[in-house]
Amino acid sequence: MKRVLFKIVTSVLLLSVSLIVAEHIPMENLATMNSDHQTKFRCIRNETPEYSFHIDPLRIGASWYDYFPGGEHSIPIRLQPCPSGIFPGGGIYTAFQGMSSAGGLKRVYYGYIEEETVLMGPSLINLTGTTAELSVSIDVDNETGVPFVVWCSPDGCFMSFDQYNMIGIPGLWITPYQVQPEGYRPEVFVGGSPNQGQRRLYIWGFGTNDIIISYTDFYDPIDLESYNPDDWSIVTVPHISNWYADDIIIYASPIVSRESGTIALVGHSEYLDTAYPYHSFNALFVLENNNYGEGNWNLFTGDPTIPIENPEEYFVNENLQPFQDMRYRAFRNRHNTILDDEGNYHFGCVYALFTENNSWFPSMTTSKHVKFDRETEEFIVQDLYPREYSGLSYLPWSIPPEYDNGGNLIYDYSWPCYWPEPNHLHLENYHRMIEQEGRLIVLFQTSSEETLPVTQIMISNDYGDTWSYPIILDSVEIAELEEMIPTYWYIADCMEYLGNDWYRIYLFFFDQNDYGSFVLGNGPNTGGYLCYTSIDIEFDYDPPPDPPLGLDDHLVIVPESLLEQNYPNPFNPETTIRYRLPVASQVRLEIYNLRGELIKTIVDEYKSAGEYMAVWNGNNRDNRRVASGIYLYRLTIGNQSETRKMLLLK
Repeated sequence: MKRVLFKIVTSVLLLSVSLIVAEHIPMENLATMNSDHQTKFRCIRNETPEYSFHIDPLRIGASWYDYFPGGEHSIPIRLQPCPSGIFPGGGIYTAFQGMSSAGGLKRVYYGYIEEETVLMGPSLINLTGTTAELSVSIDVDNETGVPFVVWCSPDGCFMSFDQYNMIGIPGLWITPYQVQPEGYRPEVFVGGSPNQGQRRLYIWGFGTNDIIISYTDFYDPIDLESYNPDDWSIVTVPHISNWYADDIIIYASPIVSRESGTIALVGHSEYLDTAYPYHSFNALFVLENNNYGEGNWNLFTGDPTIPIENPEEYFVNENLQPFQDMRYRAFRNRHNTILDDEGNYHFGCVYALFTENNSWFPSMTTSKHVKFDRETEEFIVQDLYPREYSGLSYLPWSIPPEYDNGGNLIYDYSWPCYWPEPNHLHLENYHRMIEQEGRLIVLFQTSSEETLPVTQIMISNDYGDTWSYPIILDSVEIAELEEMIPTYWYIADCMEYLGNDWYRIYLFFFDQNDYGSFVLGNGPNTGGYLCYTSIDIEFDYDPPPDPPLGLDDHLVIVPESLLEQNYPNPFNPETTIRYRLPVASQVRLEIYNLRGELIKTIVDEYKSAGEYMAVWNGNNRDNRRVASGIYLYRLTIGNQSETRKMLLLK
């Protein structure tokens, strides 16, 4: 990770966000988006896993469409299970947007890979189409191996499926028919059905003012060969139209359980009224239905922000006054959502650093893992990359902060986005995640002004409680990607178990001929190649060390506070810490810095019930004076602990 300098500028210190200025909205209209559930923050790290390419990248075909060819939120590469009939199955379907020539019409294509060979593709799905097709989505029916594909055009949203189960080879697509009106971006899922022996086909439609779901039940895909409106139901997802009317925009993706009746929309919201701080009325949310899309929905929300200290009041506004409210918060994220086998939701998320006047720091943007624990109804936010042992969350600067000879703050440059342009953050970031029996994989890309995109793959073998360091894929260090510009990566929906805790993942990406998307005006109109590859990864990495202070899942677990805020605070040269014991117990009172390093143990003995006080004089365990800055003090009573912050000034 590159180290850069933050320059002090008197007139314009920060880049301002380009925001839509909305009409003032009465605050009571926003009640549904208030954060009513606790959010926990974690930061735990492991080592990089072992991996190897199973096959070198294969070219599926050329295309001049160079922007999210597989869609922005969905997974366009799907493993085909082996059907119960006479046909072998076991291939891999991809569905994507492509252009056969520079300036050509954007159409929806598919590819089929079997036994490390591209058997089909790129081939058109809609052979009679004459208008542009976009926003493609694909899912595969596990019972028959049949892929369903949806897309939108100026005429509406259309669906087709390949009758693989009838002939045993790909290519027999039904004539597409319209399933939703124009103006909606569709995503398709095959899930459980309340009817015995059937599956339910869900098509989510994302519109400008609402979100709808069209669904129908079927025994065999041939039941859906033609459109019968009597067989389809349409429901409107609740809350969404009200949010849009209140100028709350959402960045979310749907998920459907294949076995149960659970479907959900998961992501985060943003409030567009610049009269309020940019983190006001924003939320992480899960909007869930447990009855196959019918009946009532449950809304769960959590705080998407992480307050941080302005380092020595370094960052100032245009009036040279220090910012008082600096926070990392979820920001304009693009992701897919997964539902693990324990019923928890996960997604990867961009977090950006904001201030109270709606300014932000583009070069300090990071990636995080967001998990909604369905049992406790808590949102858990955890560093992915970059990350350090720096308290509850990654900080781009050291504690205490360091400066160059010119007085400029030294910080780490981070940018979890394909293209290094702040105005394109919401257009070019993406996180793809999959889960299988508690093993998670997340994939995202990073970039800077000086380098080509770098793909990061991180794994977890414990439902996302801990994460490995990233596998780094680029065209400089990785021989299999040499002379390529691999962008817009997608990971298949499931893994193949190889034995001894090794798993194979399947990947689809776009190899650009020149860096930068022509569609967004960032590169020349030279196109590239749609590619496929697979990588074997070992999940049996070493477990993480015991997390230091500030990184523990149970940072504050004492239901009633036993530890008081130190006084005075800030302090110099010493401060008093008061605490009480409800019962006799072994007691330990420790001082840590924000890197999780133990500074000094103040108390370590068995005490009877009662109220106590201890004094810290600002010295470490070697009796040397520590530097100014924020410190943490932790009280441990038996197997419980409580932590608070304090500030030493000189």
